Amino acid sequence: MGRPASALARRGATLLLSLVAVASLIFLMTSVLPGDQAAIMLGTSASPETLAALRAELGLDQPLWLRYLHWIGDAARGDFGLSATYGVPVSRLLLERLSVTLPLAGLAMLAATLLALPLAMAAARRRPAAEAAVALLAQGGIALPGFFIGILLILVFQSGPLPTGSFPGWQDGFGALPYLILPAIALAVPQAAVLARVARGALQEALSQDHVRTARAKGLSDGAIMRRHVFGTALPAILTLAGLQVSYLVAGAVLVENVFVLPGLGRLAIQALAQRDIPVLQGCILLFVGIVVLVNFAVETVIAATDPRSPA
Repeated sequence: MGRPASALARRGATLLLSLVAVASLIFLMTSVLPGDQAAIMLGTSASPETLAALRAELGLDQPLWLRYLHWIGDAARGDFGLSATYGVPVSRLLLERLSVTLPLAGLAMLAATLLALPLAMAAARRRPAAEAAVALLAQGGIALPGFFIGILLILVFQSGPLPTGSFPGWQDGFGALPYLILPAIALAVPQAAVLARVARGALQEALSQDHVRTARAKGLSDGAIMRRHVFGTALPAILTLAGLQVSYLVAGAVLVENVFVLPGLGRLAIQALAQRDIPVLQGCILLFVGIVVLVNFAVETVIAATDPRSPA
């Protein structure tokens, strides 16, 4: 096995161990939450015999270690059990809500990138207007959380051209996309603030390299130097931050989806916590963590493949 393949195998093994460790922690933490899944499903009027029968059917009468083995085996197959509130498979609920959260996170990441990178590239070349814009974005975006920006956007656009709440579903295709624009902006602004500052610093450092000065002495334009010599050098730092920002987008979506009444994973997780719907809560948290771990694994793989300085 060659060196790149060996490094990829090591990262894959680390990914698998991370997922197993996180899944185990999620199970243990949610198992100690108060609430009886059988009582939630049957209601308060159920007889003790009926409750006992359902607990036995769900395996709630088994020791914790045995329930864990059953749960981790089922979770590996994508089976998270039945929702205590909705009475349907948790995996079906997760897929339905994922169809909202993933496009929202994708739009937010795209908006953050389109806002931050052009400003960072201009600011790295010491353009006063761009430097002022990056400073303003950094201070405002970092100070204001996504859910607060969402509330401000609702107040501004409550009678405007963009919808400020609810979600009609994807039955009409891209007709539902406008419902995600304001939530995506609310998520994107804090991430754009961080990305702009980090990208500006990485680009300025790359501009100070000897090979950039040599390229400038040869008469290359600033745009050509930025494209050919600078951006590629700064790309690993930018990609690393972008991978980390996925976790913030996922975490921010929990609150932003509730502000805009979007039926996404974040709203489902909060509802499951309030209703003590443990199978749904376990599935939501595990899916959140799985997305973050997988994205960071992909980013590390891309950096290792594109960065000549990487040991892998």
